[in-house]
Amino acid sequence: MFIIAQSTGTPPAIVQMSFITAKTLAESLKVYEYPCLKYSEKNKIINRHISWAEFPEMQNRIELRDRIIAQIKSYQDRIRYIDKILGISRNKKIPT
Repeated sequence: MFIIAQSTGTPPAIVQMSFITAKTLAESLKVYEYPCLKYSEKNKIINRHISWAEFPEMQNRIELRDRIIAQIKSYQDRIRYIDKILGISRNKKIPT
């Protein structure tokens, strides 16, 4: 799952949401699972642990982002299809 995060003054970064499962060698029977956001900021990869209270809101934002990206892709496909029918190339310069 991914989400767009925007900090002040920088372009949006892609954020990956995942679950981390941690095991210790001494306690190999105990397994801990917690939500984590993974994103890049200023050429660094940052892992940020989020609380379970924040998790439902983050999950909703990620699902909304995925729906918006799917809509944008369908619009871009439709534009390419219409351009092909009309014989328009977006790479050519329009003569003035």
